Amino acid sequence: MNLYQLRDLIENSSAAEWVKVEPAGVTYRYRFEVSTDRDGGEQVSVDGHRVVAVYAANVNLTMAYGMPEVKGTRWRNEDLEFEWATFPDKRFTVENADIFWAGALIHRVNYLGADGGRAYLPLGGGNDGLDVTRLDVAVAGIIDDLEGGSRFRPYVDGVPYRIQD
Repeated sequence: MNLYQLRDLIENSSAAEWVKVEPAGVTYRYRFEVSTDRDGGEQVSVDGHRVVAVYAANVNLTMAYGMPEVKGTRWRNEDLEFEWATFPDKRFTVENADIFWAGALIHRVNYLGADGGRAYLPLGGGNDGLDVTRLDVAVAGIIDDLEGGSRFRPYVDGVPYRIQD
Protein backbone atom coordinates (compact mmCIF):
# COMPACT_ATOMS: atom_id res chain seq x y z
CA MET A 1 0.00 0.00 0.00
CA ASN A 2 1.45 3.40 -0.91
CA LEU A 3 1.10 6.71 0.91
CA TYR A 4 -1.66 8.00 -1.37
CA GLN A 5 -3.70 4.85 -0.87
CA LEU A 6 -3.31 5.21 2.90
CA ARG A 7 -4.48 8.83 2.75
CA ASP A 8 -7.54 7.77 0.75
CA LEU A 9 -8.23 4.96 3.20
CA ILE A 10 -8.19 7.38 6.16
CA GLU A 11 -10.19 10.06 4.33
CA ASN A 12 -12.92 7.53 3.53
CA SER A 13 -12.98 5.87 6.93
CA SER A 14 -15.20 6.63 9.89
CA ALA A 15 -14.53 6.50 13.61
CA ALA A 16 -16.52 3.24 13.74
CA GLU A 17 -13.67 1.60 11.79
CA TRP A 18 -11.06 2.67 14.37
CA VAL A 19 -10.55 0.96 17.73
CA LYS A 20 -9.43 3.23 20.52
CA VAL A 21 -6.97 1.48 22.83
CA GLU A 22 -8.54 1.67 26.28
CA PRO A 23 -7.88 2.75 28.89
CA ALA A 24 -6.06 5.78 27.59
CA GLY A 25 -2.65 6.24 29.11
CA VAL A 26 0.86 5.23 28.16
CA THR A 27 1.03 5.02 24.35
CA TYR A 28 4.76 4.45 23.85
CA ARG A 29 4.75 7.29 21.33
CA TYR A 30 7.04 9.90 22.90
CA ARG A 31 8.81 13.12 22.04
CA PHE A 32 11.98 14.12 23.86
CA GLU A 33 13.02 17.76 24.11
CA VAL A 34 16.36 19.06 25.32
CA SER A 35 16.51 22.55 26.79
CA THR A 36 18.84 24.56 28.97
CA ASP A 37 17.92 25.05 32.60
CA ARG A 38 18.61 28.18 34.68
CA ASP A 39 22.04 26.90 35.69
CA GLY A 40 23.11 26.32 32.06
CA GLY A 41 22.76 22.55 32.24
CA GLU A 42 20.76 20.41 29.89
CA GLN A 43 17.29 19.37 30.84
CA VAL A 44 15.35 16.63 29.06
CA SER A 45 11.56 16.62 29.03
CA VAL A 46 9.30 13.90 27.73
CA ASP A 47 5.88 14.36 26.21
CA GLY A 48 3.58 11.83 24.62
CA HIS A 49 0.29 11.16 22.94
CA ARG A 50 -2.56 10.32 25.26
CA VAL A 51 -4.47 7.99 22.91
CA VAL A 52 -3.74 5.36 20.26
CA ALA A 53 -6.36 4.16 17.79
CA VAL A 54 -6.00 1.17 15.46
CA TYR A 55 -7.67 0.82 12.07
CA ALA A 56 -9.63 -2.42 12.58
CA ALA A 57 -9.42 -3.66 8.99
CA ASN A 58 -5.60 -3.43 8.95
CA VAL A 59 -3.71 -3.15 12.24
CA ASN A 60 -0.63 -1.83 10.42
CA LEU A 61 -2.45 1.53 10.32
CA THR A 62 -2.52 3.34 13.65
CA MET A 63 -3.01 6.88 14.83
CA ALA A 64 -1.68 8.39 18.05
CA TYR A 65 -3.14 11.70 19.13
CA GLY A 66 -3.25 14.16 21.97
CA MET A 67 0.36 15.38 22.12
CA PRO A 68 0.45 19.17 22.58
CA GLU A 69 2.14 21.12 19.80
CA VAL A 70 5.74 22.06 20.61
CA LYS A 71 6.22 25.52 22.09
CA GLY A 72 8.06 27.85 19.78
CA THR A 73 6.50 26.42 16.62
CA ARG A 74 4.06 28.29 14.45
CA TRP A 75 0.95 27.24 16.35
CA ARG A 76 1.49 27.55 20.08
CA ASN A 77 -1.01 27.00 22.84
CA GLU A 78 -0.35 30.33 24.52
CA ASP A 79 -2.90 33.06 23.78
CA LEU A 80 -4.11 31.38 20.60
CA GLU A 81 -6.87 33.37 18.93
CA PHE A 82 -8.55 33.18 15.54
CA GLU A 83 -10.67 35.96 14.04
CA TRP A 84 -12.93 33.40 12.38
CA ALA A 85 -13.84 31.74 15.69
CA THR A 86 -17.42 32.48 16.66
CA PHE A 87 -17.61 29.94 19.48
CA PRO A 88 -18.85 30.90 22.95
CA ASP A 89 -15.55 29.72 24.47
CA LYS A 90 -12.56 31.28 22.70
CA ARG A 91 -9.97 28.92 24.21
CA PHE A 92 -8.09 26.63 21.85
CA THR A 93 -5.41 24.00 22.23
CA VAL A 94 -3.20 22.73 19.41
CA GLU A 95 -2.35 19.05 19.37
CA ASN A 96 -0.70 16.58 16.99
CA ALA A 97 -2.14 13.44 15.49
CA ASP A 98 0.57 11.14 14.19
CA ILE A 99 -0.29 8.46 11.65
CA PHE A 100 1.81 5.30 11.58
CA TRP A 101 2.09 2.43 9.12
CA ALA A 102 3.70 -0.71 10.53
CA GLY A 103 5.13 1.42 13.34
CA ALA A 104 6.71 4.03 11.05
CA LEU A 105 5.54 7.64 11.27
CA ILE A 106 4.11 8.55 7.86
CA HIS A 107 2.15 11.75 8.46
CA ARG A 108 1.41 14.39 11.11
CA VAL A 109 -1.75 16.48 11.35
CA ASN A 110 -2.27 19.48 13.63
CA TYR A 111 -5.74 19.87 15.05
CA LEU A 112 -7.52 22.18 17.47
CA GLY A 113 -9.35 21.50 20.66
CA ALA A 114 -11.98 24.18 20.06
CA ASP A 115 -14.71 25.87 22.05
CA GLY A 116 -13.13 24.91 25.36
CA GLY A 117 -12.72 21.28 24.26
CA ARG A 118 -16.26 20.78 22.96
CA ALA A 119 -15.02 19.90 19.46
CA TYR A 120 -11.86 18.92 17.60
CA LEU A 121 -11.24 20.77 14.34
CA PRO A 122 -8.55 20.66 11.67
CA LEU A 123 -5.77 23.24 11.75
CA GLY A 124 -3.99 23.89 8.49
CA GLY A 125 -1.75 26.44 6.88
CA GLY A 126 -2.15 30.04 5.87
CA ASN A 127 -2.03 32.96 8.25
CA ASP A 128 -5.36 31.90 9.71
CA GLY A 129 -4.95 28.11 9.80
CA LEU A 130 -7.78 27.62 7.31
CA ASP A 131 -5.84 26.01 4.41
CA VAL A 132 -6.61 22.36 5.11
CA THR A 133 -6.58 19.08 3.23
CA ARG A 134 -9.32 16.47 3.12
CA LEU A 135 -7.01 14.34 5.26
CA ASP A 136 -6.80 17.11 7.90
CA VAL A 137 -10.60 17.26 8.05
CA ALA A 138 -10.97 13.46 8.15
CA VAL A 139 -8.45 13.01 10.97
CA ALA A 140 -10.04 15.76 13.09
CA GLY A 141 -13.47 14.21 12.50
CA ILE A 142 -12.29 10.75 13.53
CA ILE A 143 -10.68 12.15 16.67
CA ASP A 144 -13.81 14.15 17.51
CA ASP A 145 -15.97 11.03 17.18
CA LEU A 146 -13.54 8.82 19.12
CA GLU A 147 -13.52 11.37 21.93
CA GLY A 148 -17.31 11.29 22.19
CA GLY A 149 -18.09 14.35 20.11
CA SER A 150 -21.29 14.48 18.17
CA ARG A 151 -21.19 17.99 16.75
CA PHE A 152 -18.19 17.83 14.41
CA ARG A 153 -20.11 18.57 11.21
CA PRO A 154 -21.89 21.71 12.55
CA TYR A 155 -18.61 22.99 13.97
CA VAL A 156 -16.52 22.32 10.85
CA ASP A 157 -19.24 23.67 8.55
CA GLY A 158 -19.22 26.91 10.56
CA VAL A 159 -15.52 27.56 9.85
CA PRO A 160 -14.52 29.00 6.43
CA TYR A 161 -11.95 26.32 5.59
CA ARG A 162 -10.20 26.31 2.22
CA ILE A 163 -9.63 22.72 0.99
CA GLN A 164 -6.19 22.55 -0.62
CA ASP A 165 -6.20 19.20 -2.45
